[in-house]
Amino acid sequence: MKDYRTEVIVNKIPVSKLTTYLDPVASNEACKMCTNYNNDWSCPPGQPDPYCYLKPYDEAYVICVKICYSDEIRKTMTTPEQMDWVRVNLFQKVQLHLQVALLELERLYPGSLSISTCLLCKRCARVDDLPCRHPESQRYSMTCLGFKFDTLLSDLFDMKLTWNDKGLPEYHVTVSCLLCNREE
Repeated sequence: MKDYRTEVIVNKIPVSKLTTYLDPVASNEACKMCTNYNNDWSCPPGQPDPYCYLKPYDEAYVICVKICYSDEIRKTMTTPEQMDWVRVNLFQKVQLHLQVALLELERLYPGSLSISTCLLCKRCARVDDLPCRHPESQRYSMTCLGFKFDTLLSDLFDMKLTWNDKGLPEYHVTVSCLLCNREE
């Protein structure tokens, strides 16, 4: 039995609607509690102003990948160490596949830009006070740009963020985006 399955849901919306889900001040404050803060080039501080970053684009393909865990793995993954294993070996694996797919879509559709968690390096160069090793492929995450995921998930995907302190929830989600301009 597989430990998880994925469901991919895509919604195309105008960037003007996407920006209604931004709250960069609150998000940046929350990011300060994360271990990636100032340790990852795709995370704060130093991210671009999200409104300026999104301004050149007309449309957004918002991509939600729902990672549904099997009952078997949910019963066995109950300790913090086991949860960390799931995060590294399952959740980040799905995120990396999504990032690679988005970078490929950018090549197929010149002028597009993806927003996705950067997982290209096992150890980000920022930790060592060095420039990004892959600046051409590094992208900012939607979290670092300041998106309110609870509202975005509810409105666009009829879904809730799920957390469980005592083990794996039924599912986790990762959300990315492909920005583009209307075809002329």
